[in-house]
Amino acid sequence: IGNAVGVALFIGCIKILARERDISEAKRQIENELNVARSIQMSMVPKIFPTFPAITQFELHAVMRPAKEVGGDLYNFIETEGGRFCFMVGDVSGKGVPASLFMAVAKTLLESEARANKGQDCSLILDRTNEGLCRDNHECMFVTVLFGVLDIHSGEVEFCSAGHPLPFLIRRNGEISQPTGTTAMALGVMEGVPFQSQRLTLAPGDALVLYSDGVSEAFSASGAMFGEVGLGKTLQRLATDHQDPTAADLTRVVTAAVDAFADGAPQSDDITTLALKYYGIEAAPVQAT
Repeated sequence: IGNAVGVALFIGCIKILARERDISEAKRQIENELNVARSIQMSMVPKIFPTFPAITQFELHAVMRPAKEVGGDLYNFIETEGGRFCFMVGDVSGKGVPASLFMAVAKTLLESEARANKGQDCSLILDRTNEGLCRDNHECMFVTVLFGVLDIHSGEVEFCSAGHPLPFLIRRNGEISQPTGTTAMALGVMEGVPFQSQRLTLAPGDALVLYSDGVSEAFSASGAMFGEVGLGKTLQRLATDHQDPTAADLTRVVTAAVDAFADGAPQSDDITTLALKYYGIEAAPVQAT
C-alpha cells in the first residue's frame, strides 16, 4: 500500500509540474504576441520630427506609449495638394495582435482615402474608410478616429470625429476651449453612418491638442480618473506658465501629467497625444526629434 501511495504521489507531482510548464509556456506565448503587437503598432506611426522640415507655417508632434496590454492607438500626418495637411488620432477596440493589425488596416485606408480625396472633405474620407472597414469585418472590431485637415495658408481646420474625443483648442493668449458638437459612430461598426465635419480657424500662435482616451481615462492607484477636466487643467497651466509652448512642449507635458497622476499605477490603454501648432507666416522654431 505504501508503495502504491508513493507512486500516486509521484505521478501527481509530475502532472502538476507538467501543468505549470504548460502555463509558463502559454504566458511566454502571450508575452511574445504582445511584443509583436507593440512592434507593429510603433512601426506604423511617424517618429521623426519635424515631419515636414521644409514647411514653416506649422509644426506637429506626437507621443504614443503602448500600454502593457496593447490597444491599437494610431496617429498619422499626410501632405496632400494645395497646402492641405491631414492629421489624425485613432483608437482601435480590443487588445493585442488583432488590435494592432486592425490599426494597420485602418491607418492604410485612412491615408489612401485622404490622398485620393486630396484632403478636401473629412466626412467623405471617413465615410469611405468606414465602408472599407465594414467589409468582411467578421470579428466586429472598430476604431474611433479624430481626423482633421489644416489649410496652411488660411489657418482653417476642418475636422470630423468618428466616436473620438474632440480636440482642445489653445489660443495664443492662453484661452483654452473644446469645440462642441456630436461625434458620429466609430468606423467599422455599420455602413451608411453619416459623418459631419466642423470648422475652426487657427490664428498664428494657436494650437490644437488631440488625444486618445488612454489620456482622459488614465487612473490613479486610488481609482480616480484623470478625465478631460484634468487634461484641460494641464493645458491651462502650460499655456499660463509657458507663454508660447511648442507642439513638443504640449505633448510631453500632457504625458508627464498623466504619469504623475497615475503615480505608478498600471494603465490598461495606450496613451497618445498629438499637437498641432500653427504659425502662419511666422517661422516655426527648430524642433528636436
